[in-house]
Amino acid sequence: MKNTAIIILIAAAGLTFFAAGCGSRPPEPQGAADAEPSAGTIHLSPEGEAAAGLKTARVEKRSWAVPIDATGQVQFNPRLRHRLTARVPGRVEEVLAFEGARVAAGQKLLTMYSPDFLSAQSEFLLLLERDKSAERGGSPEERSMARSMLQAAEKKLALLGLGPEELRRLRDGQDAALLLTVRAPIRGVVIDSPILAGSSVEAGGLLAEIADLSSVRVEARVFEKDIARLEPGLQATISLAALPGETFSGRLAVIGAALDETSRTAKAVIDVANAGERLRPGMSASVRLAPRQAVEVLAVPESALRRVEGRDIVFVAGPGRTFVPAEVKPGRTLDGFTEILSGLAEGQEVAAEGSLALKAEMLKKNLEDE
Repeated sequence: MKNTAIIILIAAAGLTFFAAGCGSRPPEPQGAADAEPSAGTIHLSPEGEAAAGLKTARVEKRSWAVPIDATGQVQFNPRLRHRLTARVPGRVEEVLAFEGARVAAGQKLLTMYSPDFLSAQSEFLLLLERDKSAERGGSPEERSMARSMLQAAEKKLALLGLGPEELRRLRDGQDAALLLTVRAPIRGVVIDSPILAGSSVEAGGLLAEIADLSSVRVEARVFEKDIARLEPGLQATISLAALPGETFSGRLAVIGAALDETSRTAKAVIDVANAGERLRPGMSASVRLAPRQAVEVLAVPESALRRVEGRDIVFVAGPGRTFVPAEVKPGRTLDGFTEILSGLAEGQEVAAEGSLALKAEMLKKNLEDE
């Protein structure tokens, strides 16, 4: 009996050792832990997937002619803006167009009394008589000299502002004009009229400023990373907070040669037709330029992204139709796809449709875990 009890005890110990050996697990291969579902893993039943219309899409690189977005401001077109300055000193006698007035090319803006203008007319009349006298009996050299001096005096009067009709009357023997008439060189709007009747002005003093608003410019600031994709002639779309729901088309005309050291941006100037003069200088504008050069970006369908507690989330497909939420940093959106700057790798699969149901399931699970 004693021997029998000893044998039973030895057998029992062996069975215990054998059982312990069978229950132990060999070391996991590297990466096996990652294959295990995480605490945040989400699973929908087949019925739930069908109800949500769940579909997946692969994270892929796409070739985009990525638009360049910038902010800017409407400005006057410098080619259609004119500053009228006094060409001779004098006194303003009458002002006929003030700030805000719409004027036609050649329209009278103001009149001036100027002794210098009267002297220039007198000089012209004297040279006119000399030219006539030389034509009647002077030598060829005298006639040539008289004609040259008369032409110079005529050009001087034109530069001072004497119009062709006034010059013709002067040639025909009519009296010299007492007042110098200043006319609009272009059609447009008077945007500055600093002179009042009775004011004295020096040569070079500002009399008025006129701008033609049929075309304006939008000056935008483009970030350093996008400058290489700029080229003159690019199509631009302009939108303004002051005119919601409307867009205007333009062309890139000027690319700034220097970079602003503080904002790290360069100037991009767009010419925009302004039918109806609805775009007013000073308005803030949003600009979208369409470069011809394409770039490769990592992108997912726009519907794959969900906003959860201030974070951008996509649901990455795992084994057995499970999904794991992943935080991503989105970039630009184009043609229904959103650029992914970080958080995903090419080739992964994400929930493209039905992600709203996954979001609801994730929030429900978070509440249950609290």
